[in-house]
Parts: sequence; structure tokens; C-alpha cells
Amino acid sequence: NSVDSAELIDGAIDTSHLASGVGGIAIQHRYSSTRTQYVSTSTTAAAVANLAVTITPTDATNNLLVTVGVAINRRQTATGTRLWLYRDIGGAGFTIMDGIPIIYYGGYGNEDTISDAHNNVFFQYLDYDSTSVVTYKLYYALSNGSGTVKINSNGSLSTITATEHKV
Repeated sequence: NSVDSAELIDGAIDTSHLASGVGGIAIQHRYSSTRTQYVSTSTTAAAVANLAVTITPTDATNNLLVTVGVAINRRQTATGTRLWLYRDIGGAGFTIMDGIPIIYYGGYGNEDTISDAHNNVFFQYLDYDSTSVVTYKLYYALSNGSGTVKINSNGSLSTITATEHKV
């Protein structure tokens, strides 16, 4: 017997009726995006304030997959951009995840002109062990040296999503 999608209604099949070994089902998905431009000439991490996503896991055994897509612009002598993912669990305050930059983007370019280097960077982080409300936020900084780095120059779009997966 077969059943096509036209015969299924929401809730018709729950996870207890799936074949063994079937997992990774998306339970919920949260999304945020911004076109707001952020500019830095500092090596000190700063929040991309409008790029945050909040999710409340339904079960501590489930995984949270966080996906970030960020539009980076490096101008002149800036040697690159560092990105960090910060997390706040239950309102306790934001802390850096794993303590090191998630991505180090070198982005070296033609330093004797005013040319820009534009890049879209994507990364994912797998989190777990919480049933408290969790907020994820992106931070960024100039890698080292001097110059200017920008997030979302020229109206670019950056995104962050959090998806809870049943394990």
C-alpha cells in the first residue's frame, strides 16, 4: 500500500510510528535576518545587534543546529574579519561559544588601492543539552592590523537560523 501526500493531514503520523533509525526530524525552526550595516575598525568583538535568534528547545536530548550566513566587506588594508557565535541560556548573559573565533577569514586583497573584498561566509554550529530559552547572536571584529570591516555593506543580507532536531 502507498499513501500520497494529498492523503496526509498534519499530525496524521507521529514519531512513534516511524521506522527505527529515522531521526533528525526538525521539531521547530527560528529565523532572523538584517540588512543593517555594521562597521568596525577595532579588533575588539562587537555584536551584530540585529542578527540574533531565540529558540526554546522542547527536549534536552534534542540538538539545535545554528546556521549563520553573513555578508562581509573588507576595505583596503584590513587583513580580515573574525566571527564568533555567542549564546545566552535562560537570560544568564551572553558568552562566547568555545572561546575562539568560529571563523577566521583572511580576505587579503590589493592593499595599494581602495578596492574592497566582498564575501559571503556561512557556518553551522551544533548545540545541545538545554530546555531553557536560548538566544544566539553573531559578533565580529577586525582580524588584526588596521583598516575597516563591514557587515552588510551595500544593502547585503545576513541571516541566522536555529532548528531543533529530534535525535
